[in-house]
Amino acid sequence: TGRKWEMKEFLEYLNGVDEEVLIQLIKYMTIAMVFIVFDIVTGLTAAIVTGTYKSKVMREGGRHKLTLLLAIVFGVLLDVAQAVVNIGISIPATLLICLYIIVMEIGSCKENITKAYSKALPKSVSDAIDDAVNNMEGGPRDEND
Repeated sequence: TGRKWEMKEFLEYLNGVDEEVLIQLIKYMTIAMVFIVFDIVTGLTAAIVTGTYKSKVMREGGRHKLTLLLAIVFGVLLDVAQAVVNIGISIPATLLICLYIIVMEIGSCKENITKAYSKALPKSVSDAIDDAVNNMEGGPRDEND
């Protein structure tokens, strides 16, 4: 049946994946997830320190973080689909999505840390992070993200 063929193709794909590539992807996914969690911690800290904690904002942030995790899963699925089925694109989706999330979360953590204590980071570090975020997103960062 078609389903058995698809599973066979998928297992052959997994068997043919370069171990170094797989390790690299796992590293990127892990770093992205650690920064997602760290952003939650720094955001909560900033809200407590500034007295601006609101459960509605936390719920909205939680939904955003869940969506980021879904984006990583989407990247993995897209990479597998590209390898097993000709879908007309060939990009390292998981790597690009994780890289984007990492840079975005670094920018958010920086904002949270400096909200909690404006002198916590040297200006050179803060400026470098802002530049990286702006380069990744193609423009200035939206304060509401």
